[in-house]
Parts: sequence; C-alpha cells; structure tokens
Amino acid sequence: MKKIFKILFINILILLIIFLLIELFLHFTKENHLRFDRILGWSLKENLNITKTETDFYGEKYNVNFKTQKNGIITYGKNNINEILVIGDSFSTDPYVSTDKMWYSIFAEKLKKIKDIDIKVNVIGAGGYGTFQQYLLLKKLKSNFKPKLIIIQFCTNDFENNYLKSEKLTGSINQYSRRPYLQNEEIKYSQDNVSKLLRFKLIGQSRIINKILFIFSKNRRKLNISDNDYLYSRNVTINILKKIKEIYPNKNYLIFNCNIDNINLNLLSKKTKMIPVNSIYEALLKAQEKNEKIYYRDGGHYNEYGHRIIGNSLFEYFIQKNLINHLK
Repeated sequence: MKKIFKILFINILILLIIFLLIELFLHFTKENHLRFDRILGWSLKENLNITKTETDFYGEKYNVNFKTQKNGIITYGKNNINEILVIGDSFSTDPYVSTDKMWYSIFAEKLKKIKDIDIKVNVIGAGGYGTFQQYLLLKKLKSNFKPKLIIIQFCTNDFENNYLKSEKLTGSINQYSRRPYLQNEEIKYSQDNVSKLLRFKLIGQSRIINKILFIFSKNRRKLNISDNDYLYSRNVTINILKKIKEIYPNKNYLIFNCNIDNINLNLLSKKTKMIPVNSIYEALLKAQEKNEKIYYRDGGHYNEYGHRIIGNSLFEYFIQKNLINHLK
C-alpha cells in the first residue's frame, strides 16, 4: 500500500512540475495581454508593446504591433483638443491587428487626410467584456478623459454577458466565473464552487487552466435562452448603457454593433438616447455577402481589411450626419 501511495505521489509531483514548466514557458514566450483584476475579473495590461506575426482566416500572414499606455488605455493620435473616447471589447482591444490598423485608427487617419482634422482616440475595455465591466472601468478612469464624443462598440453577446443566468447557458466558464454582474444595483459574482476557485489570482491567471476551460466552453452544447431571460438581459443592458451615459451627461454617444447580426440598435438608442450607426453593420454584411476576406483566423473577429471597412464606414457616417462639426 505504501508503495502505491509513493508511486501516486511521485506521479502527481511530476505532473505539477510539468504544469509549472509549461506555465513558465508560456509566461516568458507568449505574453498575455490581460491581467487579473479583483473587481473587473480581468483587464488589459498597461504599457504593452506586442510585436508578432498573425494569420487571418484565409491563411494570409501579417505583422502586428499592438500598444497600450498607462491603465491599459489604447491611444492613437495626439490632439487633446479633439478627443474621442471608444469603449469596447475584443473587437477594439485585442491584439489581432496593429494599433494603427484598428478601426478607430483608420477613422482618425481619414479625418486627418480628407478633412484636415486631427484627433486623439482613447480606447478602453478588454476582450470578453460585457457592458457592466465597461461601465465600471469607465467610472474608474473617467478623470483621464475629456472627450468631445463617445463611441460604444457594442457586441451581440453583450446581452448575455450582462446577465449571469443567460451566460451560464451559452457563455465561457472562465469568463462568467470571474465577471461582475449588476443585480439590484449592486455588484454580484457567480457563487458556484468552480467560479470561486477561478477568482483566486493564481488559478484564474493560469494559461493552461484557461485554455482547457476555453476549449470545453467552445465545444459544450449551448442551451437556448428563453424569451423572458433575453428580455431581462436586454433591459439590464439598457440600464447599464444609461449609467454609462450619465458619466458624461452632456456629450453625444454613438453606438454600433461590430457583429453581422441584425440586433435592434434603434431600440437601444431610443431607450438610451445614443445615436445608432447602423451603416457599419450594413457595410460588414455587404462585405460578407460578397465573400470578401474580412476575418481574423478565428472566423469571428476582423483582420486588417475588416477593420478598414468599419473605420471607413464610420468616417462616411460622420460626413453624412455632419458630426464633423463636433470636432472643429
């Protein structure tokens, strides 16, 4: 019996050593752009300067240089007089393309080249963020900004990201376990045992554990969200968007959906008094229907060309709606 326990102990020890060696290897060879955050669950690291080669959905390789500043803020441009604040998730803050090839940088460059308007874009958020995380982050960082207007980069799954019951049916375990939720005007977290474990820093930051959970979540059977739960999550989202708008109450807010899903942005805008930019969805849909090569290698996010479509479409919207006047 002692021999069996000894063999078991040695095997467990070997597995732990292998686990730690792999973690160390990943830490030093493949930098993680996200960090543990006690309140938000995770956040974008500050002072990043990631240089790498990426591959899009079609096998084309391209170079990426992705940068962040203090507090994980992404900045493009230098004109503090004309400042735009972007609030987003992975479609705006993950290092899938270079900072100067992101949609907001394309937009800024077109303003400068065609209209001779120099702007500074500040971008906050992190991959996987729901609207409530964006709100909490904006509250924390609001003193860093003096925006002339704010752009909300929305995502279809923000509805489920803002309601724990819905996200447990369709979402990723390593996200909903750590994500804060707004319940009865208070910050709440998932209380199951796995979630509690993943909110420990050492466990939650493990690259191996997160990869295993990502694969499991991706391949598990998704359950349907009921109409009542969807309606509830939509109402929660509207409430959070209203809270975001209260942070800069006298500014214009634009909102667009980065996914090719025809969600009712007009309803969200009507309830929140934000300006919907539906033309971005229309431009992306048109590109998809024409089988244009717009996707990053995961088939969901966008490559450089996809970002260019969004940036160009946003610029054209500014021209059509005379929003340029806000930046003069």
